[in-house]
Amino acid sequence: MLRDEKLPSDFNEGTEASHLEELWKAVTALHKYRFENFVHAGGSGMVFKVFRDDSATPLALKIARKKLMVSTAPADAANALSPVSEAELRALERLAHPHVVSSV
Repeated sequence: MLRDEKLPSDFNEGTEASHLEELWKAVTALHKYRFENFVHAGGSGMVFKVFRDDSATPLALKIARKKLMVSTAPADAANALSPVSEAELRALERLAHPHVVSSV
């Protein structure tokens, strides 16, 4: 069940649920997490309260929304949705952390 906070006008629960199912099948790193609650969705991502299998500490996991995962999206789609600096993009490309899941 979604929270009462206002979700983006283009958010479709069925579309995003299907997207999450596809990601679950394709990205085995997600299997380390137990999804407890949907927290909120914004223009580019959805946030969930999760737990790692090996810890009782709650974590927040952000997953890109379906519209960002479409291979036919324009190259600058992410900038139009959530502009970031070139320095931040370079930092994100180098980011490696046990609680940051990458689909690549």
